[in-house]
Amino acid sequence: MIQVYLVKRSLRGSRRNGKREYRWALRWEEPDGWRCESTGTADRTQAEALQKQKWAELNIPEARPEEPAPEPVKASWDECKEALKRAMEADNLRPSYIRDILWRFDVFRQMFPEAKTPADVTPAMAQEYKRQRAEAGVSPWTVKSDLSFVKAIFGKWLGRECGLLTSNPFANVKPPKCDDPDLRIVSAEESDALFKWLGERWNNWQLPLVYLRVAALLGWRATETASLREEDLLPDGFVRVAAENCKTRRHKYGWLPADLYADVKAFMADG
Repeated sequence: MIQVYLVKRSLRGSRRNGKREYRWALRWEEPDGWRCESTGTADRTQAEALQKQKWAELNIPEARPEEPAPEPVKASWDECKEALKRAMEADNLRPSYIRDILWRFDVFRQMFPEAKTPADVTPAMAQEYKRQRAEAGVSPWTVKSDLSFVKAIFGKWLGRECGLLTSNPFANVKPPKCDDPDLRIVSAEESDALFKWLGERWNNWQLPLVYLRVAALLGWRATETASLREEDLLPDGFVRVAAENCKTRRHKYGWLPADLYADVKAFMADG
């Protein structure tokens, strides 16, 4: 560390009262000898301020221009797809969901062949993807769902989880406005007509009739209702969807009247 000293230097001239005039000077030592520099002032406060400034110049190294960071290696589409698959498998996601994500990844790649890697996808391409899906005639709900999938692919998975992308091109793509779908309540007459048609068309085959009654009463997803097995019939009319067959990955419970519970149990041959 280089020390900077204040030195009082007398001038040649004198004041009218006979006193010699002076100025403050800065003095410091460098490897090849002492250096001296005048402050041009006799005011000590100003001189001390200049002393601090000089000390900073001598002891704080000059900022070197930062070297540009090397451009990150851009992972190929195939490498990103493999990393995407491994990351989702590590999170124990459902195989059907992983297949859906990888399929959407391939579809997006085919839509933009000019992008050599996922890192080449720009926000303009992301907006164009939204427009092309809308122009394909699909519903706004489908476009909204597609955008949520690709936004997760580029942001959550390839970005945060895998570290292969530094930005998400879909971050500022807004999903389309969607109107709530009209819900139509099936009347008792329509339900009776359907059950009558099933009885006539399928010679009173009871399995679809029981399935529809259970579905109407419990309101579960079709795959959840169809996943019922013998071990899912609990005492006192309760039934269960096992976590591995439920979308929420949690056990789901319901209750059936005694007659319907007995009909379901009757169809549990061979589990």
